[in-house]
Amino acid sequence: MAVDLAIISVAVLVAAVLMKHDRDRREFERHIITPEALYALLASDRDVLLVDVRQPLDLLGDSVIIPGSKRLSPREVRENPSLLPKDRDVVVYCTCPSDKTSRAVLHRALALGFLRITLLKGGLDGWRAKGYPVEPYEKPFHLDSDQSSHLSNAAPGSAIRRVLFCLLFLPGIRVHADATLLIEAPINFLGHVSSTGHAALLVDDLCSDDHIHMRWCQAGEDGAVISRYKGIDGYDWLAMPPGPHLFAVDSADEIPATVSIAEVERLRSEYRTNHPGSFEQDPPKDGWIQLLGASYRRRIICVQLHTTAAQDERLMRWLNRRPNKTHFNFFFSNCADFARQMLDVLFPRGVHRDFVFDFGMTTPKQLESSLHHYALRHSELGYEVHELPQVPGNIPRSGRLYGVAESFVKSKPYLLPVAVLDPIGIGSVAALGIADHRYTAKATARAPDSFFFPSQDIVAAGR
Repeated sequence: MAVDLAIISVAVLVAAVLMKHDRDRREFERHIITPEALYALLASDRDVLLVDVRQPLDLLGDSVIIPGSKRLSPREVRENPSLLPKDRDVVVYCTCPSDKTSRAVLHRALALGFLRITLLKGGLDGWRAKGYPVEPYEKPFHLDSDQSSHLSNAAPGSAIRRVLFCLLFLPGIRVHADATLLIEAPINFLGHVSSTGHAALLVDDLCSDDHIHMRWCQAGEDGAVISRYKGIDGYDWLAMPPGPHLFAVDSADEIPATVSIAEVERLRSEYRTNHPGSFEQDPPKDGWIQLLGASYRRRIICVQLHTTAAQDERLMRWLNRRPNKTHFNFFFSNCADFARQMLDVLFPRGVHRDFVFDFGMTTPKQLESSLHHYALRHSELGYEVHELPQVPGNIPRSGRLYGVAESFVKSKPYLLPVAVLDPIGIGSVAALGIADHRYTAKATARAPDSFFFPSQDIVAAGR
């Protein structure tokens, strides 16, 4: 009887989730216009406002717009919705075929009662694929509305290249983020079995001299990436500068043009040699592997958030007063749990576990989803998502990021044996995995790797 009730409950839950997903899809479809329909609409001289809502980095990499478009950044729309008129037909578009930025703007606009707004299907790429015209965008614009420095005098390629390198190594240039949640895709055997990945928090204004105590950063310092690791010198958490954590180097000039397994091992070994005494007790080799050069193998999504000095101080005090002794547990005291705790210090009740799709285990995917929903209610967060481009090369890359039930369904080698042992249980878990349509952060601003990591010829020419 209990098993029957459990199966019925899961079936009802799955049906409810799928119905909501289908209802949301139909609602968005009512506010979508095809490139052909938009072209005909513009040709008819009907009064319609066309709005380019691409992220600034997207515009830097592809500085063209549809003729007659008004340019508004997503942040401008988020902070001042009245920029979109309620008494006119409005069509918004971004770059990518998945239209993530436009969908976010559309969702926000509909929630505020802008009912005459539609989304261009396929975005700018879909428009150009039909052979419709575009024109150069030559007006000056800010990388971010909080920044006072214009990039209009720089060529798009050089500007984007400078953005990435300065983003990590020069203070004050980061894209208005005071904290960045790093969602790192899974690697190694355990990662590919669980597919839940790694989570860490980069805080711009907090630094560390010994990796285990936090202080305010001084001029010229880059902040710290803080995360829980498994059994490194017996500590619960460690702080690393962002450059070493992501690239295993101290400066942007040291980032290689291409990488291999041997090259990454060399970078880690050199960093360890060049920083003797950095730790009170030198971590073992596998510890340094966890701490250095994460971006070479892992695909990393950066969820950028604005914090105040008071929030940063609250986090610093919380970190410094808690016992820093390891009690890592894969299920209920993992890296995502620690990231959730730090985010909860910064944004109380902003993030939470998921007891349905993750069975109470905190996962990076749940952090993404929970933080996204919190940001929809708190525009002051300045929520933005970017993907950190990976250095090209011959090196194994990370897998896909999933929730717990979803990853179990995707682990096909283990699915059949477990199904034989417990067909009812695995059926229920599989149903949950299939129904898991939680928000997953998509990078709305990502330039081609060639902009960020110039070829060896370009590097040599600049030396």
